Amino acid sequence: MKNKSMRQVLCILVMMNPCLAVGEMQGRTLFYSFMSFKAGLEQKVEKDGNLICFGRSERTSSKFDLQMNLWKNRQKSEILGNVKDMDCRFILGLPDGPAKILLEGGKQVFTQFRLGTVEGLMLVFDNLQLVKVAVCTNGVVRKMWKFDDSGLTTVEYVDEKGQLVLFNFQEKVFMTGKLDKGELYSRVRLWNREIKGGILVPEFEIVENNTFVETKNVHLEESYVGLWFKVLSKYKEDLIKKQNENLRQAMGVFKSLSHIIYNFMGERSFIDSKLNPYIPKSEEGLNCSDILRTRQIANISRTGFTGFPGSGNTWVRFLLEASTGIATQSQNPPTVRKHQDSGCFLTFSHYTALDVLEDHPEAGLAYPMGPLTRLENLLYFNGRSILLIRNPFKAIISSFVHLVFGTYSDSEFGIIAKEKDIFRNEFYAELNMTRFYTTEFEQYAADSIEKWTRVAQDWIELGDTLVVHLEDVVENKELQIRRMLSFLGIEPDERRFNCVKHGHFDIFKRQPIKFERSPFPEHIVEKIKKQIDSVNRTLLNYGHRPLPTEKYKQF
Repeated sequence: MKNKSMRQVLCILVMMNPCLAVGEMQGRTLFYSFMSFKAGLEQKVEKDGNLICFGRSERTSSKFDLQMNLWKNRQKSEILGNVKDMDCRFILGLPDGPAKILLEGGKQVFTQFRLGTVEGLMLVFDNLQLVKVAVCTNGVVRKMWKFDDSGLTTVEYVDEKGQLVLFNFQEKVFMTGKLDKGELYSRVRLWNREIKGGILVPEFEIVENNTFVETKNVHLEESYVGLWFKVLSKYKEDLIKKQNENLRQAMGVFKSLSHIIYNFMGERSFIDSKLNPYIPKSEEGLNCSDILRTRQIANISRTGFTGFPGSGNTWVRFLLEASTGIATQSQNPPTVRKHQDSGCFLTFSHYTALDVLEDHPEAGLAYPMGPLTRLENLLYFNGRSILLIRNPFKAIISSFVHLVFGTYSDSEFGIIAKEKDIFRNEFYAELNMTRFYTTEFEQYAADSIEKWTRVAQDWIELGDTLVVHLEDVVENKELQIRRMLSFLGIEPDERRFNCVKHGHFDIFKRQPIKFERSPFPEHIVEKIKKQIDSVNRTLLNYGHRPLPTEKYKQF
């Protein structure tokens, strides 16, 4: 076996897989056939890592490195654009024969060269996981399979005719495709499959009159979240309705904010301290009784209320509850499990996990926001949500305090909760300013701005979304509350609304932190500014007003 060429070895590996028989098939069969093919190759390479004999012959290391660097500077392969090291022989200064290549980032490539040009099969591995299989002619990729299992298990096939994409979601396989250089992802019809040149080649056609999404209208990243949300929304319209509306159930724990305050503060105390002192003399007779009482509405569809942590989400939710007398719910596992929001006119989420994460790619992470979590959120809320956006500098600081120093630390409600021993002691850690000037906060800020951007761009691009800026609510809460209720198709209770208009509903607001200097290192500031610009462009491209950056401050 060691004397065989790379092409012969790879063909043998492929042909060893009995699942690749030729014949008619459906998407599920194709998907699992190729996943089986992938697993077989991974096992073979892991078991026989030295199957192919690589060596630098008798060349000196310095001479080999010189030849390799000269070749790297000349070659233009789309896959081999970032070669770090390689193991093969050189003829006339060009790689020739079987080769094992190490890419920047750690991926490994197995392929065959013919005097500097890739010829035949090419396998790309990432930590022993097969991620790409390609067939090359004269160094040009002619056919390629790609695999992605970073949360959404996706298989993609590309050739000169077009692209076929298959997706495994909740034990079902969905598929879509588009013609080469086309912009429309549509339904596809599979006809056949066969092995050509050592690679499985599916035969398919595009059903052009059944379009899912135009590529120019959605940001298609490697995780495919936007594509699969559009496909699932149209492919199986009953899928969303069945999983959402039919599965809604009564709240296991009643998480209406008004109800919580009613229980732990008392309505009379709240009215006397947060409402009556601020009602003008012209409305001294205003009756604000029952302001903390909420009800549920039967058969109301679920709508999301989405905001990055630390964006003023709790305050705005409280304003909406108080203005209508209708309950909202917070998707907050494990306290509130998935679908426990029947009768609520809004269900809140940070765009993170909707349920307890156990056997999940992001189990244990703070604010998990990977591809699968994002897709689940978009589907769970039927693609419809209010999106609350806050100055990311302030949101990152606030969410860090929330995570490190306690959920309601240094807020009026936190003081009440501590006195009544409602939460565990770690919810009330004393603020330590030095924590903001550590690598811990620096890394948190770097990670968080990516998530802040992701929340905004996904909902702006993919959803039926009302964008609300926290700074606008602070400036004119009456106008913004009416905007949100209009989007929801709900009329405010004018008596309650007048109480909200005059009252102070800031019981969850933390005391402002007095920084002597910015907690954000300069390179983080620049990164945040770039993401602000990116979200601004997305807002404008989709017909929304830009971010109110004139109101943004770093600290």
